[in-house]
Amino acid sequence: MWQAALAREVANARVLLFSSLYLDIQRLSEKCSRQSTSPSGKA
Repeated sequence: MWQAALAREVANARVLLFSSLYLDIQRLSEKCSRQSTSPSGKA
């Protein structure tokens, strides 16, 4: 029975990891698009 609980914990951790990675990527792409559209492109 503990195997099912462990699998659930692993799945939850994976979801959290991927969602945080996704948010990081979104933030980075936002920053890049802002830099490319701004007149002074260098940060």
